[in-house]
Amino acid sequence: MSISKLHPSLSARDKARKAIELKRNSKKISVKAKKREQAKRRLKHIVRPELGLHELKRQKRIRKNIIKIKKIVNEKIEEERDEAIREKNKILLELDNSELRWKMQAVSDKLFSVAPGVAHRQKHEGNS
Repeated sequence: MSISKLHPSLSARDKARKAIELKRNSKKISVKAKKREQAKRRLKHIVRPELGLHELKRQKRIRKNIIKIKKIVNEKIEEERDEAIREKNKILLELDNSELRWKMQAVSDKLFSVAPGVAHRQKHEGNS
């Protein structure tokens, strides 16, 4: 029986598809052959079919690994940044201690060649 008699309402494309399906089902196809055919069908939709399925899978695996590595690196950078900020905050808290603040003030006064404490007083006198 022809397909057009079995399925008169099908379009030409559907009839052709049905004919291929019937032909496939009529022959006993080995599992390996089926897998090969599926791979060929998958490769039709891929941009570079000349690479082959194994190469494409390898490249996909490499891309996934690169993404994982980037995530890990970004996390490490974030941790280091947080640690540096904590260290800076710790130093700033120590500087809040008046003795250390005066020492820092003296160092900055020496750097700008002003007698210790003078710049500090000048700053406050200028504000008042």
